[in-house]
Amino acid sequence: MLQEFSIIDELDDDLIEKLDKEADLLIAGIHWGNEYQLYPDQKQKKIAKFLIDKGVDIIWGSHPHVIQPFEIYNDKLILYSCANLIS
Repeated sequence: MLQEFSIIDELDDDLIEKLDKEADLLIAGIHWGNEYQLYPDQKQKKIAKFLIDKGVDIIWGSHPHVIQPFEIYNDKLILYSCANLIS
């Protein structure tokens, strides 16, 4: 039986809060999503919002090789996938 892994379960909340206090801008680069999927899935949305709620200012997603929509959540930018902008 496979167990689903979630970054939310493994994340050190204190680390994000500490980095948020030390940095002017906190950017999380995340390699996630399914290749060539045009829209983020619910897991990506949940993780992004969790990270924003913890103090991350910008989510920079990659992996799907296609551009996915962006979202503004609590006045913070979530770029679900920037395609192959940076490889």
